[in-house]
Amino acid sequence: MHGVDLDIGLTPVSWPTEYVDWEMGVVAQTLTERISGTEQRAEVLAWLTGRAESAVGWRIDPWG
Repeated sequence: MHGVDLDIGLTPVSWPTEYVDWEMGVVAQTLTERISGTEQRAEVLAWLTGRAESAVGWRIDPWG
């Protein structure tokens, strides 16, 4: 993750699958507290469950 933060040419696609699988579980547990407003949380839930398209411009506060 920090390799992307450092802007040294790495992208999230370069993260190992094992890392992505592990980190997704960790980060998913923090979504409720990092997404502001009930409406946006409902929209994210709809997107995560395949009930809506993702909206450009959604902002999730940085984790960690």
